[in-house]
Amino acid sequence: MSLLRKPCGTLGLNIPWVKSPDTAEYSEIPLNVSENAESGTIVGVLRQHLPFLKSGDDLRYQIYNLGTVADSTRHSIISSQSANESDFIFQIDPITSTITVLDSSSLDRENLCPFASGTEKECSLNYGVAVSRSDKTATPLTPEQSWIKVKILINDVNDCAPRFNNDSSDICKVIDLPEDTAVGTKVPLPDAIDLDGSQNGQLIYHLNCENEQTNHPFALHQTRKLGISREESPETSQIRLQLRYPLDYEGQKSYNCTLGVCDNGTPMHCSTMPLCISVHDVNDNAPVFQNENTSFVLSEDTPVGTRVTKLNATDADSGAFGSIRFALVGDLPDSMSSQRHFRLDPNTGEIFLTSPLQGGTKFNFWVEARDRGEPESRMSRSTISIYVIDVNNHAPKISVLPASSKIRYGSRQTVKSVLSKVSKVSCNFAGVKAIKDCDNADKVASLIQVFEDNIAPSNIAFIQVTDADVGENAQIDCQLHVRPEIAFGESIKLVPGHQISSSKIVYKLVLETMLDCEIHSRDRYTSICNSGWIIPVKIECRDFGTPVKKSYHNIFIEIIDNNEFSPVFEKEVYRAEIKESASLGSNVVQISVTDEDSVVQGVSPNKRINFKYLSSQQVQQKLRFELDSKEDLPFAVDSLSGRIYVSDKLDAENKTEYNFKVSF
Repeated sequence: MSLLRKPCGTLGLNIPWVKSPDTAEYSEIPLNVSENAESGTIVGVLRQHLPFLKSGDDLRYQIYNLGTVADSTRHSIISSQSANESDFIFQIDPITSTITVLDSSSLDRENLCPFASGTEKECSLNYGVAVSRSDKTATPLTPEQSWIKVKILINDVNDCAPRFNNDSSDICKVIDLPEDTAVGTKVPLPDAIDLDGSQNGQLIYHLNCENEQTNHPFALHQTRKLGISREESPETSQIRLQLRYPLDYEGQKSYNCTLGVCDNGTPMHCSTMPLCISVHDVNDNAPVFQNENTSFVLSEDTPVGTRVTKLNATDADSGAFGSIRFALVGDLPDSMSSQRHFRLDPNTGEIFLTSPLQGGTKFNFWVEARDRGEPESRMSRSTISIYVIDVNNHAPKISVLPASSKIRYGSRQTVKSVLSKVSKVSCNFAGVKAIKDCDNADKVASLIQVFEDNIAPSNIAFIQVTDADVGENAQIDCQLHVRPEIAFGESIKLVPGHQISSSKIVYKLVLETMLDCEIHSRDRYTSICNSGWIIPVKIECRDFGTPVKKSYHNIFIEIIDNNEFSPVFEKEVYRAEIKESASLGSNVVQISVTDEDSVVQGVSPNKRINFKYLSSQQVQQKLRFELDSKEDLPFAVDSLSGRIYVSDKLDAENKTEYNFKVSF
């Protein structure tokens, strides 16, 4: 028989077996020895166990190997006279019946009883001892006395360390877990095997992670107290890695841990296996803006193309899950259109100005940061509030509007409408020099035409002033300037009217004195209305901004002669003499008509394009003369010139005097 010594956990057994003698019943002697006992260790002395052996000095002993308990039907003879004694585990002294350890290296419980490795099962070797007498003349032994069964129990010694079912304890066991793995999930780990038996084979697992990972989210879940045997299926696991807290890829991407296992023997043996736990990212985080609400101001003169701000957002995820795109997604109800004025770079988050701004406007809009997760992305929103501060870059704008004021006068409280006409003219209208030559950019002045004899005071025009700025920059104050030498210039006043809005005000241009073309013409020995009575004034408006912006507007006020007088003949009676021999067409008399008014009558100034000033002769030329008589006259009148001439042959013998009327 040869029992070959192998390392712990490696099985190698080579035993030649022979059948034991046929006996009905045998005595059995139990013995025990610890595995790995030194060679020469006494296992037992048979004479001390059976009385009949004590007196038999002539007895001789031979030992047969009957195998382990699991295979007791086979056996082989083992004796001290074997040719290969070094291969045998035990030997028996043929005279003293002492059984001793022959080969300590072969006394390995794990190799001898692989079925009992890592379990509570008993490991024993069965032997048969043949007893015979050396004295052939002595009384022969009975069959029961000549065959003795010996059972040697191999006591386990904690000589094997646990080992994992992997190729090398230095190779890291890789475990991949998505970060959304449910708490409580159990992941199988490689099993450890300890070939020792009983208490020495009981395994205790522990998990250690690196120092900075003491709060790791893992625990061990052990389903058995004892190690498993090598006959069990490798899928049957007694140890699992259990998730006790949620994973967070962003907080910890990997864990370097060590799975340790120790047996329960003395001295204790331990083994370790490194665990490399990788956490895989999932799209569980939405982008986060650095500021949930961003507010700032812009000057209205900010150039188009200026980068006005940059959005900052982060996403704790990685890869596409953490890649962010920005977008403008809509305006709040009280906002100007952000899409018309701003552009948002989707990749950088930079916002650029795309069109000019207007002071005093507000923009309130949503921006969105969205990751590129598939199939579903995550997003968050932030509000942007922009207030555009006004820059005093607009001068007041002056507009002159015609007035139609209702004025009550007299005891009957009659309502009279003061009509005026406003038109655009050049800065040097009718040769009258403006107070300040062409101050406004369009080189245009305003002409206000009103009739004389308006009841004073009268509104002759409205001055509307606007400013495109806001706030103090749009507050307006206007003044009227009249040159001292201008006749009746002091009669023109500028009176504040209605404040329509913060940037629009209406002034009234008031004529405080009643003017009469005829009276003032006599005072000045000239017909001022006839020659164009024009009062030049200037409106100056300024705002309250810094720097102050000013505007000027020249106004010509033209006083128009009203049709208050009828034409009259220079003479009430015209007398003339003419010879009866006067030829046809001869002049008889020239009719002359005068009119203190000097304008074409019958046409109101608000219904015609231009007023024309006429002399008395010109007025007469506009009349139509006719003769008024019931008899046939030898005279006729030029309807345009008023010249009366001979139109038929005269006969003094027939009639010497004619009386008739001339009308127009």
